[in-house]
Amino acid sequence: MSEDQIINQMPVVDIGQLGVDHTSEPTEEEFLRVGKEISDAFQEHGFVYLSGLGSLEEQVNRMEKAGSTFFDLPRKDKEKYHLNVNKKEGYMAINEQRLDYDYSHELHESYDIMRGDGIFPDDIVPDFRPAAKNLLDSLKMLTERILTAITLGLELDRNVITNLHKNVSSDSGMTALRLLHYPPVPQHLLKTSTRFGAHTDWGTITFIFQDEVGGLEVRLNNGDWASAVPIPGTVLLLVGEMFDIQTSHKFRALEHRVVIPEEDSLKGRSRRSTTFFVMPDKHVQVKPLWGSPVTEALSVEEFLTRKLKGTLKY
Repeated sequence: MSEDQIINQMPVVDIGQLGVDHTSEPTEEEFLRVGKEISDAFQEHGFVYLSGLGSLEEQVNRMEKAGSTFFDLPRKDKEKYHLNVNKKEGYMAINEQRLDYDYSHELHESYDIMRGDGIFPDDIVPDFRPAAKNLLDSLKMLTERILTAITLGLELDRNVITNLHKNVSSDSGMTALRLLHYPPVPQHLLKTSTRFGAHTDWGTITFIFQDEVGGLEVRLNNGDWASAVPIPGTVLLLVGEMFDIQTSHKFRALEHRVVIPEEDSLKGRSRRSTTFFVMPDKHVQVKPLWGSPVTEALSVEEFLTRKLKGTLKY
């Protein structure tokens, strides 16, 4: 399958008035249009590309530049900001997290950010915190609009879903911004290595801003893997496990992975992405919005703690 064929199969929705540069409240017609298009794409594919990002692209670029400065530092400097499991913030080195146990090595490192006043490497990357705070503010606004649109697209009461996400980027929230760095692949690579193993995300929706290197793949409904090629000016939006449960499987959590490229020229390049995992507030019960309840309704915090501890190697 060629890249052109793959792109033609990928759904793209222009978010129009829902974009962060549109400071006035979008019209109901625009909310409904975007929500219906996203909901249709989620039901058919489990993902969608969003276009019309405007200045959000510049904010992501600034964040990735600060992240690159951090990831390029010696490991001993980065380890000063090692992930605090309780706060769920900070740095994780290569091989510290594994989601696919078919592989012995997952070649990525990351930095998780929960809030603007959280754990930051202020002494070594001064622009890290201001870039993150600026991006978090914009993503919080975009998230509220997208969730409102999806709610209307599902023909539910307007605030049913946003009421579960009142505390994005605060102490009562679980939403996280993650910077990911995939270093150049070693020449003598173990066959049991990958960049990021196959998995589904755990939350409501996930925004993935990826660079031009590629490597991200999504599993289609027929079971085949397809390249989620970077489309300039867009962000990829995926369904997470909690939304799968909340919508009684109307939306299916999408399995995805990041593979090692076959081309030597790409193997020798770093890959970077910025991901925003949208989660309900920590005390929300993970259960369907309609239909039969689940057997064990965990809180969001309990759900995530179980998931996280099952993937860490320390």
